[in-house]
Amino acid sequence: MGRIKGTVIKRATKELLKEYPNEFTEDFEKNKPLVSLHVKQKKFRNSVAGYIARIVKRQNKKEKRIKEEEKEREEISKKELWSMRQ
Repeated sequence: MGRIKGTVIKRATKELLKEYPNEFTEDFEKNKPLVSLHVKQKKFRNSVAGYIARIVKRQNKKEKRIKEEEKEREEISKKELWSMRQ
């Protein structure tokens, strides 16, 4: 298990994600320079950049799962329609 993030890190992360929603990626190294524009302390910057990467990963995973579920529902409904026609 990982360390629990403090509320200051979580708050800063939420503010940055709200202000720049499409700028951040799943890659920690790409997020660091973007965060360093707003945060001066190295340890704090790294914590925020890592937490942003984790949240973006989670969001992408959730979006992918939703798309797959929608696709499955469409396939099931097509099969049901096809079986009713016969």
